[in-house]
This record gives sequence, structure tokens and C-alpha cells, in this order.
Amino acid sequence: MDGERYDTGGYTRVAVSPDGKRLMAVRIGSTDPMLNYQLAVADLTSSSAMPFGPLDYLSDTWLPDGRLVADHWCAAAFGNAGACNNSLDGTYVLGADGDSHSLLFKLTQFATVVGYV
Repeated sequence: MDGERYDTGGYTRVAVSPDGKRLMAVRIGSTDPMLNYQLAVADLTSSSAMPFGPLDYLSDTWLPDGRLVADHWCAAAFGNAGACNNSLDGTYVLGADGDSHSLLFKLTQFATVVGYV
């Protein structure tokens, strides 16, 4: 997340699904007292994005079957002390419906994901 700009109400990490039918983005919420974010997914034939999955997950990539790989990451590096549960920090696979998620691997303190093979 280093180097990314955080404008309240803006979007980051925008990507189109492998089938070209959906758009994924991370909506930047409040930055006071803590940076908050919410995944959003939109059908490209619709005019609005809907919240997707739990709070404080940052999208990484789409999987071919429509699931998402996302990181749970509390914004402690910004000096904030909000309600984010940093014990959940790690990389997850989120179901295509956004209702289920499975831990893929656990992040250690201050670790970040740089890519996937």
C-alpha cells in the first residue's frame, strides 16, 4: 500500500474479472481516526458498485473461477488505532459471492504481499 494515494470516497486497486463481466475495486472510507476500506464489485452492465465481503480487505487479483484473492490489513502503519482486528491480517480467498473467505496464508507484523506465482 506504500505509495498509494488515499482520498476519502475514492477507489483504488481496480480490476476487471477474467470473464470481463465484473469490476472489482477498493473503496476508501474514512481516514480519521483510522483508514477504512471496503471491497466493491460491480456488474459492468449496472451503474453502481455493491459492497463485497467483509471490511478491511484489499483486493489483489481475480481467480479464473470468479473468486478473489484479498489481503486483510489493518492500517496501523498510518499511526491509527481504530477497530480493525489485526489478528486477521493475512491473505484470503474470498468466495465469488463475497460471503465466504478462507485464509491462504498469514502475514507477520509489517509484512506485505508483493506478488503471486
